[in-house]
Formats: sequence, C-alpha cells, structure tokens
Amino acid sequence: MKIFHVIGKIKYYGISNHLLQLFMYQKSNGYDVTVLLLDFKEKKLKQKLENIGIKVIMKRFIFITPFTLSKEIKKNEYDIVHSHLDTAQFLVRIAKLFDFKQRVYITNQHGNWGKNSFVEKFILKGYDKIIVPSKSRKEKLQKSLNIDEKHFEIINDNISEESIKNTTYLKKSELALAENDIIILMVGNFDEVNNQKGVIDALEYLPMKYNLFFIGSGELERETRVYAENKKIINRVRFLGKTTKVINFLKTADIIVHYSVEDECTVTLMESLIAKKVMVVSNTPKLRCLLEDMVMWVDNDKPKDLAKAILSLKVRKNYLQIKENIANKVKKYVLERSFDRYLSLYRRERSKK
Repeated sequence: MKIFHVIGKIKYYGISNHLLQLFMYQKSNGYDVTVLLLDFKEKKLKQKLENIGIKVIMKRFIFITPFTLSKEIKKNEYDIVHSHLDTAQFLVRIAKLFDFKQRVYITNQHGNWGKNSFVEKFILKGYDKIIVPSKSRKEKLQKSLNIDEKHFEIINDNISEESIKNTTYLKKSELALAENDIIILMVGNFDEVNNQKGVIDALEYLPMKYNLFFIGSGELERETRVYAENKKIINRVRFLGKTTKVINFLKTADIIVHYSVEDECTVTLMESLIAKKVMVVSNTPKLRCLLEDMVMWVDNDKPKDLAKAILSLKVRKNYLQIKENIANKVKKYVLERSFDRYLSLYRRERSKK
C-alpha cells in the first residue's frame, strides 16, 4: 500500500516528533511512505525521514497548487492520501476535486475548528475519514458542522515510550540550580488558552527553591515576561522559547503543570504520562474523564490552590500514590496501539473503494 502524507505548518511542540514516529512505524511495517512537507523550517524532520528511507518532498505552500498536487498524487498512484494540519487540509481537499480515481483521503483534525463556518464544512466534508483524538471532539464537529458520524474515526495519538526512555536527563547543575531545587515545567504557547500568568502567581506562594520553566512562544510571551518582572520573581522564572529539548526538560523537571482551559489531551500531557512524571492539571470534564487519578487536579483560575497542590506533593505518600497510578495505567497510552489503528483504518477504507 502506498501512503502519501501531506504536512502543513507545524505550530505545536512535539508534533514533528510524533509524525516522525508515525511514519517510521508505517515504514517498518512494510508500507511505501512518501511525505510532502509544506513547512521549510522542518529540515531536521526531512533529514530524519530520509535517513530511514522515506522519500520527502519539500515545497513552500505558495509554490504548489491543488492542481499540481493532484497530478503528483495521480502520477504516483497513491492508495492513501493523509493530510495533517490546516494548510495541508485545505490544499489536499481542493486537490481531491481533480482526482476521479477511487483512492482514500484522510485527515487529522486536532485544532479548534467547529465554528460552523462554510470553509470548515467544505474542507472536512470532502474527506473519506476525519481522525479526531476524542469522542468530545467528534461530537463538537458533528454538531457545529453537521457532518455525519460515519466520517469520523477516534484515535488517541499516543507517544513513543521507547523514544522517551532513551532521552537523557539534564543535570540541574547544568541549569545553574542546586540538586535540591525544584523545577516546575509548563509547555505550551503563550496565548489566551494557556494561563502562564496564573502559574507565576502561584510561584509567589512557593519557597525560593521552586523554579518555573516555560517552554513555548507566542504573542503573549513578552507580556508574560514583563508580568514576572513586575512581580519581582523573574530570577526564578525561565523562558526557554522554542527548543528541541522538550523531552529532556520534561524528564528533568520535578513537577509538570498544565494550567490551561485547553480541554484536549496535549502531546506534552501524553509524554509526561509515558515518562511517569507527576502533573498538576487544570480540572476540565474531558481531561478528568481521560486522565482520572493519574494527575493532581486544580481549578484554572485559583493560583493559590495551584501552589497548595504543588506543595502537597512534598508529602511523599501523595507523590508516590500518583506515580503508582500512572505506572498501573500508562500502558494504554503506548504509541504502537494508536499507530496500529491508523493502519487498520487505511486497510478498511481501501477495501471499500
């Protein structure tokens, strides 16, 4: 089976590594995989894919038209065309209009779509299958965009246990910290979804040995930095920006914080579970249903309670209980389970054509 993946602009951390693992898994299972990258910043991903024998085409979005993409698809007789991320979804959807062969078109929908716009309906309704990470995401899109249930497939995108296990820790001394200093890590864009300022507020209630690391960038990053400066605790807050060492920092951190109104299970949350890290997470119904007792729950708008939750982890019993809960349940998040579901979906949909 020949699979053609089309990748749009990668905005969020961990996604390029996740796609790399997905494509490697498909290649190792005997599938013919080709990848079209529309993001020129992902040259490292291109190199890694080529190193394992996957053909990679890299083109800027503005230099490829739906018609030329359709010609590429037809020329190579791909069985599956799978788009990822916004720009690729749009481009592949239009290209499908020029393709009259019975091949399968699939897309992953993880973004905040579902605003009942004509464009969203047009794009998603054109695919044979829309892969979503949760039942709640499926129901939201069904309701707002009036898309039939048969078009959806729920696959929780899990993270590679092996790749996390093989990633090295960073020594606290390398970070100019003492070994008994505590690192709190939050990964996420600086935007209206994530509440980095709330975590800074919580830091005020914590002893001096607690240090806060942010990984991410965004339009609110500068404003958040100024906020920490005005609070006079900037010396305990580090802004790491975009980094390729997300997993290294994740493994080094003592506590992971997900302080956000985001209601989906992010890549970082999944990676943290695989790494068996103790997390403090904003309490939302969907996340609570998914993560259950593997994390400590707090409200997103009460920094003092966040500080109390972090301090409660000093009690060894609390800390070890969460670690035990993770150890007992984390296997269901192992990468290969979800990747097998992708392959099953490909075969099932191909057989219908």
